[in-house]
Amino acid sequence: MTLMSNISLNLYSVLFLLILFIQSQRNDDKSSMEHRLYVSMVITTAFLLGVDIFSRFDGRADTFFSTANHLGNLLMFLLNPVLPSI
Repeated sequence: MTLMSNISLNLYSVLFLLILFIQSQRNDDKSSMEHRLYVSMVITTAFLLGVDIFSRFDGRADTFFSTANHLGNLLMFLLNPVLPSI
């Protein structure tokens, strides 16, 4: 997939997660442990999708794309264990 198709797919997924988050906030039982875990999983997944955009930058070495790619890859490898641990 190209960079633009990855960005659009990730943004579409974040939009879908935002809709799920808004719907979950309308729930009456917001103080339950299950609801708090669900919300934290939705937020973590949306953040990881945003980081995934930066890890897809592959470009010339003289632009900022190389630095963004390295930073995105570092964050992806560091934060991937967070979601299963929730």
